This record gives sequence, structure tokens and C-alpha cells, in this order.
Amino acid sequence: MNGVYLCTANLRNADLQNANLRGAYLSGVDLTGANLKGSAMSSADLNKAFLTGAFLQDARMMSCDLRFCDLRAADLKNAMLENLASIAGADFTMVQGLSDGDRTILKSRSASELDVWNSYTRRTTRES
Repeated sequence: MNGVYLCTANLRNADLQNANLRGAYLSGVDLTGANLKGSAMSSADLNKAFLTGAFLQDARMMSCDLRFCDLRAADLKNAMLENLASIAGADFTMVQGLSDGDRTILKSRSASELDVWNSYTRRTTRES
């Protein structure tokens, strides 16, 4: 599924364990509760995606675009979050498994990203 176009697809609770989603267009996709353990999502467009409660352990998410992404209560244990394109408006409320190092990196992003309001979850990235 490398580079697949799934914008606004309903993939709630889908089992996409170890899926190859590199460069995929997942803008607005509903992955609520999905199993994405070990998936390769490098350079994927997750703008406005719903990953609420998603299982993202060991997912490789380098260079992903997480603008306005809803990651509330997602499990990001051992997920690779290096070189993210943007986290502006992303909501990380109650995210599980983030290492202290990953939290520090996310919190060190610019104010222009951290202070963006997510109109769906009604909080800024910094607040989450």
C-alpha cells in the first residue's frame, strides 16, 4: 500500500499491523482504534487523521505530517517520530508510551506549531 490514496476512508478498528504505508495519503482517514503495530508510515500525510486510541507501537512515522491529527489515547510505545514534517494542531492528550526523549522533542517544536488550535478537540498542541 506504498503511496496509496486513502483520504477520508473509514478504517476504524482495521488491522493494519506491519502495513507498508510509506508516503500514503491518509488525510482525514478514520483510524480510530486501528492496529498499526510495526507499520511503516514514513512520509505519510496524516493531516486531520483520526488515530484516537490507535495501536501504533513500533510504527515508523519518520517525516510524517501530523497537522491537526487526533492522537488522543493512542499507544506510541517505541514509535519512531523523527523529523516530523509538522505537528501543528495535533492533539496528544492521554497518549501512551511516549519516551521522555520523544516528549522533549515534541515540546521543543516552534511556538508556531505548538500554539495552533485544533477546532475538533478544542485545544492547542501545547495544551495536549
